[in-house]
Amino acid sequence: MHWQSVYGSSNIKAIKYDPENKECWVAFNNNAVYVYSDVGPGIWDELLHHQSKGRFVGIQLKRAHRARREADYVETGTSGEHSGSSSGSDSEVISGRDGNKDLGYSN
Repeated sequence: MHWQSVYGSSNIKAIKYDPENKECWVAFNNNAVYVYSDVGPGIWDELLHHQSKGRFVGIQLKRAHRARREADYVETGTSGEHSGSSSGSDSEVISGRDGNKDLGYSN
């Protein structure tokens, strides 16, 4: 599972997908990383091909999938990498649109 850079987005820096756990990882331009749960491969494919990744995340993922905050995204070399673990020990669970937490981006 490797980060894929998102070029030309004013909101999203990189994305990656864990098919085994059905998790979509999103690194925002402010380096915040959120992991959206229960994201099927069809939704991931739609995200990959959507012209506006930020809009897709705001409309499709934020509204319909639980999210947790992970450690901030830290680029290392040319591929980029995520600092911290995905164990959830430093994670903050965020609910969808009806939750009271700001997911770090606007629609």
